[in-house]
Amino acid sequence: MDKITKSSLLAYALSDEGKQLLSRKTKVERDYERWTHPEIKQAIEFVQNPDNNAAGLAAPQIGIDQSWFVAKKGREQKVVVVINPTIVGRMGNKQHIESCFSELLPARVKRAKEITVKYETFSYGENGAVLLDDVKENLDGLDAQVFQHEYDHLLGILIAKRGVVIKKE
Repeated sequence: MDKITKSSLLAYALSDEGKQLLSRKTKVERDYERWTHPEIKQAIEFVQNPDNNAAGLAAPQIGIDQSWFVAKKGREQKVVVVINPTIVGRMGNKQHIESCFSELLPARVKRAKEITVKYETFSYGENGAVLLDDVKENLDGLDAQVFQHEYDHLLGILIAKRGVVIKKE
């Protein structure tokens, strides 16, 4: 994908290649030299752009078969890179109405209110060096909802499969 836009995300999701990648579990990649850093930077820029109204974006949505996503987090809505995530605990349930750049219609989805997650992340240090870090944390509210939504993309699950599609009248 050359430049990430809302229309390019939907066009990819509706393509044969997109349908295939978005419906299967992504590959866990431990060789960080193979990571698609320009695409991660593009995904961060897309989510940071207020015109896009994006809370997160997962690698499969932009045609990459790797287990990562970027998401806004916390009060400051800082964009974090989440690599090879797992959800290790869930508490409570709450229904949400969610939209997705990979689907035409929103859906009513049940998600855990609180989750405990583990993942790897990185940041760029001096001279462009990649700094890795292991994270284990508890998330709730919007942070938990966004994490679960993007994590579903890595499992090949779209909101229409997870919940009930809300049809336009």
